[in-house]
Amino acid sequence: MPLFSVIVPMYNVEKYARQCIESILSQIYTDFELILVDDGAKDSTPQIIDEYAKKDERIKVVHKKNGGLVSARKAGLNVATGQYIVPVDGDDWIHTDCLLEFSDAIKTNPDTDLFCSECFYATDSGECTEHTSYNKYGAWSNDYICEKIYSAFSSFAQSQWAKAYKRELYATYQFKVDDCITIGEDESVVFPMLYSIKSLVVIDKCLYYYRYNPFSMTKNRKKEWSTEGLLARVKLFEESFDLEKYNLDAQFTAYVSHATINQCLSYFKANSYKGAKSKTKNLLNNELINKYIIKKVRITNKKEKIAKFALKYRLYFLIKLYSLFW
Repeated sequence: MPLFSVIVPMYNVEKYARQCIESILSQIYTDFELILVDDGAKDSTPQIIDEYAKKDERIKVVHKKNGGLVSARKAGLNVATGQYIVPVDGDDWIHTDCLLEFSDAIKTNPDTDLFCSECFYATDSGECTEHTSYNKYGAWSNDYICEKIYSAFSSFAQSQWAKAYKRELYATYQFKVDDCITIGEDESVVFPMLYSIKSLVVIDKCLYYYRYNPFSMTKNRKKEWSTEGLLARVKLFEESFDLEKYNLDAQFTAYVSHATINQCLSYFKANSYKGAKSKTKNLLNNELINKYIIKKVRITNKKEKIAKFALKYRLYFLIKLYSLFW
């Protein structure tokens, strides 16, 4: 049983696949398996994956019908045997010391479930900028987690990458995520998980290279986002958090308002005014969404406060106007 299972979902990433794979195969720490998941790619990605698998016995390949990032990660988990899961996106890459640093941290903190590192933001032009997500390094006690995470919903780095998880923990939360979720896939695993763990470790080094992609789903403002995915995400979060225990009601209401306004903005970007208004009306009349839109709570963030106001009073023209600058 290897210490790490590195899971890499890949869909139409022929331009970046080799750099990603080679960064993993060149790790100084070698006790790992690499699971490459071809999510029904239509370019040469499947051939590139198979080429590397023939060269290195540590590689496992999964070819599957296209089903999205969530389903690809689940497919990788189904064949993973490592004690820890290290997710990597197919257009990113990792530092040669990445697994070594994680393994050293695990030796020092064997009972810890989650290990995190800082990362670089990279561009296709080769520019790399250090990105700082954490204000404290080393082991985080349960008291510190309660103080810094539970008291500030969604303030923790939401990405799945730049982290190593105990396999059982990761599987528990990844398999709860509906495949229809195409926005917020990472946070749908990370946020619920954070409210169940008792400790974590943050490494004071940048070990991951995140490639900024202006054409990703979250940055594609002309494509309508999945309503089904939004509803599944809100339901998942609602079931995962004890809102009263951690006094998260106002924070979660603000989160739902933010997610809902973005969903509505995608309607107005992708449809006629009449069509977008109809879709927005249907969404706001949904029982799950409506109960948060009309809830009386104190929201401090100005943008989320305005969003909730526009949604609550069905100010469709204001939402349309906002979408022009979105």
